[in-house]
Amino acid sequence: MPAINWTTEQRRAIETVDRDVLVSAAAGSGKTAVLAERCAYLVADAPEPFRCDVDQLLVVTFTEAAAAEMRSRIHKSLKAKAANAPQDRRLQSQVDSSDNAQISTLHAFCMRSSCRWFHRAGATHCH
Repeated sequence: MPAINWTTEQRRAIETVDRDVLVSAAAGSGKTAVLAERCAYLVADAPEPFRCDVDQLLVVTFTEAAAAEMRSRIHKSLKAKAANAPQDRRLQSQVDSSDNAQISTLHAFCMRSSCRWFHRAGATHCH
């Protein structure tokens, strides 16, 4: 995976860990790439205590295609980072676990949450 030459603003969005980040830009400007790289950064490169495991991420999109694209980009970035650090067993396990990451549409996330916690709302079953 060739290295991307991120702009200063993109690099700031990827590496900021001590506050929320809003990424807003025109279509085709690289928002998805920046957000996927931010996720990979948080898993692989962020300083403690901001580093997380891939299964601790929650990434929601509006379409299935966008969710699939985000999953693919995060996996590819983590895989490239692991290839550059073959001795890092944690990072390799994160690559292996990336298929289990919570990356889905907003609708799928809400449905999964509702079905998981339906009994707390007094419901008797989940559809």
